Amino acid sequence: MTRLYQTMCRYVDVRQAAETPTSDAIDLLLKEGVEKDDIVSVSRLSSMCAFRNSLIGTVRAHRHLRWKCKYGNTSWILLYLGFDQEWKSKITTEIQALITNYAGDYSTDSVYKQLTTIPLSAWEDEMPMTDAVLRETLRLTVNGVPLRRNLDKDIHILGGTTNIPRGSFLVYPIWDTHLNPEIYDNPREFDPARFGPGREEDKKATLSFLGWGAGRHPCPGMKVAKLEVKMIVAFLIHAFEFNVVDATGNPVYSIPQPDYNDIYHTRPLDPCFVKYRRIRQ
Repeated sequence: MTRLYQTMCRYVDVRQAAETPTSDAIDLLLKEGVEKDDIVSVSRLSSMCAFRNSLIGTVRAHRHLRWKCKYGNTSWILLYLGFDQEWKSKITTEIQALITNYAGDYSTDSVYKQLTTIPLSAWEDEMPMTDAVLRETLRLTVNGVPLRRNLDKDIHILGGTTNIPRGSFLVYPIWDTHLNPEIYDNPREFDPARFGPGREEDKKATLSFLGWGAGRHPCPGMKVAKLEVKMIVAFLIHAFEFNVVDATGNPVYSIPQPDYNDIYHTRPLDPCFVKYRRIRQ
């Protein structure tokens, strides 16, 4: 954490001394007169969220072909798509359509440059397949037990007979909702179509999806997190071919299950690897 703080401080100093400011968040905060320590605090928090949402793993030495999946929402998306070729094809088609529509004269450039031509509105509104895959991934992997403590006076539940005394903890197991067969058909199966027209299983009951929190205070960084995950998935899908394999490089035929006792990392119960080959620069 100390190194991260020092790195952020140096970066803010560099941006502050630059003759030509950019339009990103740090320069906007500097323009508004926000103190350096506050900017660094915001940047550190954003970095933590980014690590949770991003692809995090370790490249292994076996012919430089395998990537060991550790945790992160993007990692799980790759694992699920590695097993579900139908949805992998849908995501590939969706991303290719965006590049075709917006890259234009940049069609022969690098994947990175092609993706930078896609406007923010398209990332947010023109990727329904990717949205469904992300939603289903969160449903299957975000199943910990959030805790909240009542630090105010005793709370009386309207219409109920239970009080929540000051100092008490409220505990809710998210899997009671996300893996509830009365809400989701075959709840342990990867099936993004369950959120589509005609099914919409997440609307069977109030607060049936809790991947981004719910109620008054859902995740404040939800839009940024979605954008981040979509960009990473788009880059990896468009630039690489990949398959899920075991430690010896042989195909794996059963989808890895999340370790629900590992609520912060949500790593697979069994180690798994992605075998990949770059197809575009």
